Amino acid sequence: MKHKEFNTGTYRIIKHMFVASLMQLPALFFGGLMTIFQTTFNFYLERVLGILLEATWFLYLGLSLTLAIDRLLIFAAPYKKHINAKVTAILLSLSWLLWLFMVILESTPNFGYQYLHFYIWSNTNDPGALLVADIEAYYDPSFLALILLVYMLVCAFMVKMKASSSSSGSSKAELRIFYASVISFLYESLFSIWSFWVTPLVENQDLLVDVSSNVLWILDCGLFATVMLIFNVYLRNNVIESIRNCDVDCKIQKSTLYS
Repeated sequence: MKHKEFNTGTYRIIKHMFVASLMQLPALFFGGLMTIFQTTFNFYLERVLGILLEATWFLYLGLSLTLAIDRLLIFAAPYKKHINAKVTAILLSLSWLLWLFMVILESTPNFGYQYLHFYIWSNTNDPGALLVADIEAYYDPSFLALILLVYMLVCAFMVKMKASSSSSGSSKAELRIFYASVISFLYESLFSIWSFWVTPLVENQDLLVDVSSNVLWILDCGLFATVMLIFNVYLRNNVIESIRNCDVDCKIQKSTLYS
C-alpha cells in the first residue's frame, strides 16, 4: 500500500487489530467443527484454542483503547507527531504484554477456557477460571466505558475544530478512521453487554442463546475490517486490485497447466 495514509502510526494500530481479529478465528472455526461432530477432538486442542481466544480478546480490547487514544492525540495535539508516535508504541507494547500475561495465566492449573456443551466458548468451572469470569464481567464494560470517555473527548475536540467539507485530506482521513472505530466500539459494547449481563439473566438458557453469542463473536472479528473497507476508498480499491491480480494469476497458472 503506497498511499501515504497507510504509513501512519494509526494504520499500524489498525494492522495489529486486524491480526488480533484473525487470531480469534481459528478457535471459532474449530468450534464450529466441534459443534458439527459433537466432540472437542482433543483435550489439548481445546485448551490451546481456548487460551488463544480468551487472551486475544483482551489484546483486542487493549488495541481498541490504543486506537481511541491515538484518535484523541491526533485531534488534541496534531502537531506533536513524534510524541504521539511514542505514546502509540508504548500502548501497543502494553497491549501485547497483556496478551502474553493472559496466555500465561490461562495456561496455569485452575484456569482455562472450554467449548461448553459443544456450542459456546466459556470459562471452565475451575476456581481460577471462575474468578477471571467474575472480574471480566466488570473489566470489559469498564474498559469500554474508558474508551467511550476518550471518544467523547475526541468529539469535543472535533466540535472545537469545526471540521467542515473544506478540511484537508488528512483531516478527512482521520475522520474516516474515527467513524469506523466508533461504529466498531458500539458493536463491541453491545456484544460485551450481551455476553456478560444479558445472557446470565435469561432463564433456562437454550441452544439459541449459545449460538447467538458465538455468531456475535464471529461478526465482531470481521466488523472492524469491513467498516474500514466501507469508509476508506483507498483501502477498498487496494483490496479489490489485489483480488483481481490474484484472479489473473490463477487464470495464467491454469492456462499454463492445461497448455
